[in-house]
Amino acid sequence: MSHVHDHPQADPAPGPADKLRILLAHWMKHNDAHAETYRQWAQRAEASALGEVGERLAQAVDLTLAINRTLDAALKAMTSAE
Repeated sequence: MSHVHDHPQADPAPGPADKLRILLAHWMKHNDAHAETYRQWAQRAEASALGEVGERLAQAVDLTLAINRTLDAALKAMTSAE
């Protein structure tokens, strides 16, 4: 004896766009944490008469934040493309 009824469909696996949204947000948060650590160590280096090291770490902060601006632009481009 056969019967017919609908089975609920499982959500499909996330596609590349869904995965990218998750990754971009994760990378930005991760980079923010690194930037804060670089900032703290830059201050410590400068306080320990390691001025050039502090300057380089401060540059790393700026570069990390620039990367985040680029990642954020990519995330916004995904949103506007939908």
